[in-house]
Amino acid sequence: MRGQSPIKCLVLSSIITYTKPVYNACGCRQATYITRWILNTSRIIAVSNWTSKFIKKSGVSSPINIIMNGADITKYNTPSINGELKNILGINDKFVLLTVGRICDRKGQETVIKAIKILNSIYSEIVYIMVGYETDKEKYSNLILELDLSDQVIS
Repeated sequence: MRGQSPIKCLVLSSIITYTKPVYNACGCRQATYITRWILNTSRIIAVSNWTSKFIKKSGVSSPINIIMNGADITKYNTPSINGELKNILGINDKFVLLTVGRICDRKGQETVIKAIKILNSIYSEIVYIMVGYETDKEKYSNLILELDLSDQVIS
């Protein structure tokens, strides 16, 4: 890489686990897999410990920094989870469990949904809110209906 700027790469877990061929705007195959492209970087920035470990297992020897995703919530005018938002959702007196992230098997939301059903026998005032891109919406919708949790799981 003499005389060239080093290549740095930001890696999200959804990208590193993507295993289909990559094509450019012209439809030409650019790389067999995204992980091969990552092998040629001089430094990698991962957004989680899981992603960093996955990259290392893939054989990447470039230095990896972890910078977690985040946002300065003071810049947004959002309703309080303890007030206005609970009123909007009609869950005023409920205990709210919230997960934010891609909704998929790897993230474990299915386990939480099944746990909500079990917890109902002890404590029925629980609402589970799942926020994120749903990779298998039908699967989770069917599970929620099957377990009769439509009033307790919001996605």
